[in-house]
Amino acid sequence: MGPGGEAAQIKSASRLRSDNGEVAHDWALAGCGLIFKSWVDVEPDLRSGRLVHVLPHWRSDPAPVCALFPSPRQLPTRVRLFVDAMVDRLSRFAGGRPEFES
Repeated sequence: MGPGGEAAQIKSASRLRSDNGEVAHDWALAGCGLIFKSWVDVEPDLRSGRLVHVLPHWRSDPAPVCALFPSPRQLPTRVRLFVDAMVDRLSRFAGGRPEFES
């Protein structure tokens, strides 16, 4: 979504194509083009300057993140710790952006 909430459709020609987000991420780090990924995926590279945030006023639609397990009563401690850590990490992105400006 654009700064005013408008949607845009972009057609592009590319020499490189992949259905693997990590491969596309590696290509972007190598200077081969642009990627559209979650802040969670690119935050370390943005902080270090390996990637640069372009089109800062554009956003994707929010996507839900769910943790599914059979019963909280039988939840192993390691699973509870993992879920708690993910809630903590992802809560920094609740507004769609990390707490830093690129």
